[in-house]
Amino acid sequence: YHASAQTQSQPAQKQADYQKAADLYRQQLPLALDTADQVRILQALGDVLYRGEQYLAAITVFEQLAYDQPRGTNPAESGYFALLSYQALLKAASPAQQAAQLNAQKQATLRYAKAFADQPQAVDAMLTVLAQYLQKEQLAEVSELATQTLGLPKLTAIQRQNTQIILANAYFDQAQWQAAEQAYRQVLALPNLPAEMTTRYQNQLAASLYKQADQAQQQGDTVLAARLYQQASQATVDDRLKIEAAWRSAMVIGETPAAITALQAFYQNYPSQPQAVGIPERIV
Repeated sequence: YHASAQTQSQPAQKQADYQKAADLYRQQLPLALDTADQVRILQALGDVLYRGEQYLAAITVFEQLAYDQPRGTNPAESGYFALLSYQALLKAASPAQQAAQLNAQKQATLRYAKAFADQPQAVDAMLTVLAQYLQKEQLAEVSELATQTLGLPKLTAIQRQNTQIILANAYFDQAQWQAAEQAYRQVLALPNLPAEMTTRYQNQLAASLYKQADQAQQQGDTVLAARLYQQASQATVDDRLKIEAAWRSAMVIGETPAAITALQAFYQNYPSQPQAVGIPERIV
């Protein structure tokens, strides 16, 4: 029945043959006393269930072969077929079922990546589910998945670059400014980053620093705010932000002696800017 289904041209008969084969494998399994026979039967059962589009049942078999006993002859392959089955279930899910099914796929993918981190399929699986959450703009999940993906040893250079950028942008869009700052620094530390991208993410780094400075100012920590505004000014290649951040760095300290150095530096660097008017008098 298993062999017949694979050559059957009639869809209804093909499914009937796969079902019959699955029933027979299930009947055979309790009779197998040898572990190797049990594994052989389970692998055949998983195959007919998957080919017969009985994905939920296939997942149970594949995950047993991947993670439990008796372990299959190729656990990583069995685990990956479980993930393909999850993907098929997600594709067939109704809108009301999508969220729960996507979460199930996410949990299964994280399990696979932990157990088989050295497999190239782990990268493919993580990037697939990451893209699905990114498309739905579920940024907390995007951050989690991107972080886990970056820990995989088989990432190619371009995959690492893209995933690091996704992580940094996800933190930024969630207003997690400190995490975004660190993530953008890691983006900028990547080798062979194109000049256009370097410029873009220097500005994103500066924006992350600027937002942290705003928060520090609101919390009354003017020393930290001044330092962060200055770092934002140094990080950006956007002239408007560079000048504005430098000005904020000087102004946030207030009318104190500590402001003199910052005001002098601003006046020296940007003497023709409107903000520079009155600085010499203020210093005096």
